[in-house]
Amino acid sequence: MTSDQGSAGTKATRKGRRARTDVARTMILTAVLSVLLIGAFNLYQSREFLLGEVVGQLEDVAASRSSRLERGIVNVTKVAEALAASSSTTEALRSLTAGFDAIDEPLSPSEEDELRAFYTDQVIGTELVDGTVLGDEVYPTSQEAQYVQYWYIATNPFDVRSELVDAGDGSEYSSAHAQYHPEIRRLAQGGVISDVLLIDLDGDIVYTVEKRIDFGTSIFDGPHSSSDVARAIVRLQEAPAGQAAVVDFSPYAPAGLAAEMWVVTLVRSGDEVIGALAVAIPSDVITNLVTAGGMWEETGLGETGEVYIVGRDGTLRSESRQFLEDPDAYVATLESVYADRPDIAEAVAASGSTVLVQPVDTEPVDVASQGDRFSGAATNYLDQRTEAISGPVSGSLGWVVVSEAQRSEISAPLFDYLWRLGIVILLVIAVAAVTAGYASSRLLKPIDPIVDAAQQVSDGDLDVRLPDAGRDEFAFLSREFNEFVAELSQRKADVSATEAETT
Repeated sequence: MTSDQGSAGTKATRKGRRARTDVARTMILTAVLSVLLIGAFNLYQSREFLLGEVVGQLEDVAASRSSRLERGIVNVTKVAEALAASSSTTEALRSLTAGFDAIDEPLSPSEEDELRAFYTDQVIGTELVDGTVLGDEVYPTSQEAQYVQYWYIATNPFDVRSELVDAGDGSEYSSAHAQYHPEIRRLAQGGVISDVLLIDLDGDIVYTVEKRIDFGTSIFDGPHSSSDVARAIVRLQEAPAGQAAVVDFSPYAPAGLAAEMWVVTLVRSGDEVIGALAVAIPSDVITNLVTAGGMWEETGLGETGEVYIVGRDGTLRSESRQFLEDPDAYVATLESVYADRPDIAEAVAASGSTVLVQPVDTEPVDVASQGDRFSGAATNYLDQRTEAISGPVSGSLGWVVVSEAQRSEISAPLFDYLWRLGIVILLVIAVAAVTAGYASSRLLKPIDPIVDAAQQVSDGDLDVRLPDAGRDEFAFLSREFNEFVAELSQRKADVSATEAETT
């Protein structure tokens, strides 16, 4: 066999192998594309289904918590109104006012020194949640305020000042206090109310449960007259009888670092206004209503979902879930996210709360503040990607409720699906390679005799014939090949005869 013939044979063999390779590649590619298409379709459907489920759950939770919050505020308001309308409150306010007015002896110099020492050690220099630092202006100036604060605050022997029933000074005021304090104090021991204030017609706070530094001062012109509580009581002077006002959370010096909202109402005896009643509600109450007592996962919010309230000023009114779960990590995140405002992290760390401190300047809040509802992807107050639902809370406070879950948690099942899809693709490639190799070899095996026969014809052997058994395309090709070779053989014979005749 010549070198040209050997080269032709090698080329024919390569073509046969190339055909097998092409068939195998096509089968593998078809299998992989099929898996990818099905996987992509399932991924899209799963994503839409998952987002739909998450959005539905967030909407349900937000509606439920918002409803609970609204009912809770209404209930506390009704309690305050009922308390103000009760005869026992009327009698207590009259008796305490009379005892307060009967205080006509100033403190002795040593007693006043004790009171001033108390303010110097425990009050002056205190920083509120809004950054305000208390100064000498909070020291009581009236004789009555100095007297009750000396006996019930500065020299109070109890760590919890409300435990003092009778100061033992023998005054008419202490007698009235001993009579009515235990009953009123029970109202503040249920966890919903943190303090109760009774205020006379002159604006003097003649009674408080907790005995804070507003005790005895005037709500109208005293050191705490600029508070929202004071302004609400002033507005109530012209309000219809029996109406209560709800005062949003705001910095209140006597509360120190504690965040409180208030319900205030006038106290009447018949048609006569004899004073006012103010009930303080701690932020824990609002947080428990909104978070269902911290049962996030049990109520379908998963590992990162939360519901929170935002006020008109754009700060939280309920605690952040992330802060409640890990305060140190939360403060560290604040230091990173609000690097240009270190005061935020410092205030949260100092107060131990995010209420009135954590700003929430996000699209869901902006939309809900306009009275509309928001639903979709957003960025939360810690610059985390979330799926959020928001809407306004009914009432006069102008609050907004936001329900959200972090996108990282929502997408986690999709990423798991992608990992599994990748593993399936690798398995499909392996199985398809083996199957394609076997199938292509089996399917293209009948081609080898044809290739060999064609090579022999190319070498000049016109006596070669292929078996034509079967009814498939290869049998048809064999018959066609035999007829073609027979025709070539006949033409060669004719040519040879013609040459012989010519010769």
